[in-house]
Amino acid sequence: PLFPRSDSIVLSFRGSHGVNVHGLGAIVTCETVVDGAVLRQRRQLVGIGGRGGKQRAFTVHFGLADAAVARKIEIVVPDGKGTVKTLTDVKPGRHVVELRAPR
Repeated sequence: PLFPRSDSIVLSFRGSHGVNVHGLGAIVTCETVVDGAVLRQRRQLVGIGGRGGKQRAFTVHFGLADAAVARKIEIVVPDGKGTVKTLTDVKPGRHVVELRAPR
């Protein structure tokens, strides 16, 4: 869909300084709290097209169920160094995240 549902988060990445342009290989964990329980979802950006469960776009999608925000999103940056970028209190919608390797 062109626009995400109001109960979901769609992330795309813009890589620079040692990270590929689409952030391919990024591993993303989304943490929410629903009815007092901590829920975690994990996705890896593997690319588009072909077979083997690849996505249709360079995005990762997380449903929020009854949570108003994602309490924490952790992104393992595909820079070969294990760099982790953390976002907090992420609201539903589309977000573009800048990924860069540390210098």
